[in-house]
Amino acid sequence: MKPTIVLDAAPFCYGPISTLLSIVDHLPHDELDLVLLASGTAAEFAAPYADRFRIVPCNTEEVSELEHHRGLIERSRLFISNTNPAGARFAAMCGTPTIYVDTLFWMWDEIDPVVAGSTLLYVAQDFDGIEENYRRLGGAIEDFRVVGPLINTSVRHRSSAENSCVISFGGMESSLTKPGETNNYPWLMTEILLAAFSRSARFDRHLFRGRGPVMEQLALEHEDVTVDFRFVPHERYLEEIGGCRLHLLSPGLTGAYEAAALNVPTVLLLPQNYSQQLQAETFLANPGWRFAGYQWSDIYPDVEMRRYMPEAEAIAMLNDVIRRFESDTVAHRRYADMLDDAIERTLCREAGGTAMRSGAGEVAAMVVDVLAERHAPAARPAFPLPLSPIAAMGQSL
Repeated sequence: MKPTIVLDAAPFCYGPISTLLSIVDHLPHDELDLVLLASGTAAEFAAPYADRFRIVPCNTEEVSELEHHRGLIERSRLFISNTNPAGARFAAMCGTPTIYVDTLFWMWDEIDPVVAGSTLLYVAQDFDGIEENYRRLGGAIEDFRVVGPLINTSVRHRSSAENSCVISFGGMESSLTKPGETNNYPWLMTEILLAAFSRSARFDRHLFRGRGPVMEQLALEHEDVTVDFRFVPHERYLEEIGGCRLHLLSPGLTGAYEAAALNVPTVLLLPQNYSQQLQAETFLANPGWRFAGYQWSDIYPDVEMRRYMPEAEAIAMLNDVIRRFESDTVAHRRYADMLDDAIERTLCREAGGTAMRSGAGEVAAMVVDVLAERHAPAARPAFPLPLSPIAAMGQSL
């Protein structure tokens, strides 16, 4: 009988589920019974890849829903949770060996003590500040590993006859951020971008990408043969940005890593959430990352988002900033001019492929070792980690 692995990704935008799928790509599918518990953005993102696992509807941030699947989790050989403490805590209650993948370890103000103390492996995706946060929080973690960007690197940059601009809003949604409720970011940003596109005919096609329900609503509101609003499967999205002339990106970490790996000319849009704000600050301050764009303190100098804020507090603050911007027409015009300048500067640089080593295969190898009972705890990590891709990648771009 094939060993069962239960998969879990926090329904927080697209980072957790996309990085989980990159790991799954490297697993021996024919030898495993993979079951994904999913809801929200995770379910939407995973649906086109249902041939790789069974998808079971479940909001894994809610213990009451996880309880419905206790038997499955208890019978499974392994539970893999991506950036979702609630799922990993529940698996610990069930006594199921757990690998915890954390895409944002570098930014947390605290980590769940049960997750830190009970997981077989705690795997963190590398980013600026991870060493500092390990010193703050890592002492309680038994086996801590750091890997490179958890991205799909099978797609390569290609020349395209289509003069297109891809606008990526990412997943846009979590339990703390609801488009149309907590803020109207995608609608306002679309208005600003469409107005900018109408002033200069730089592109033949404008491909807006993000969550299906929001894209469908925007499509109904904007009828233009040059504009396409839709959710697309992840591999198609990578092919689209790999062949576009310009990429406008809401600065999620996965999307930024993918853009850097493809070396596509990219402008960062204003951030939609706390992690995006911190990431944009890092990307734009370091010339090694060849991203243009702006973050919120460029628009409002009084906005300061410090690291290690509680996530709910930080996202509430960022939503206040976005709502402030929504009613500030003077700031809209100023940002439109700034964005136009960033686009013009970015279009002047040549695209081309850049090698970036993904850490997804390493995590998959850890999974295989655990199943084969070859897992041995690693020594405490020494920094700078030899497998860290960030500094070398910044120098090579």
